[in-house]
Amino acid sequence: MADAATYQDELGTVPCTVVLERDIQELGDIGQVIGQRTVATFQLVEVPRPKRGATLSIGSETWALEKPVQGQCDESSEQWVLNDG
Repeated sequence: MADAATYQDELGTVPCTVVLERDIQELGDIGQVIGQRTVATFQLVEVPRPKRGATLSIGSETWALEKPVQGQCDESSEQWVLNDG
C-alpha cells in the first residue's frame, strides 16, 4: 500500500506517493545477511529524478536518500535505500 509523502531537494518540495518497505534484509557478496534497510519506491511521474541526499518525509518520520537499488529501476519507478534523516 502506498503512503502519502513529501520529497525535498535543493530545487524544492514535491508531494508524492511512495511504497515504503522496512527491515529489508541486505545480502553480502556470498549471500550472507549484512544488515537491514528501509527502501522507498518512487513513481517517476511524481518525482522525475530522485537524488542522493534528498529527504523523504512520511508523517513525523524523515529519511535521506542514500542510493538507488540496482536492478529495481525502470521507466516508471525507482527504488532507493533510505537512511534515518
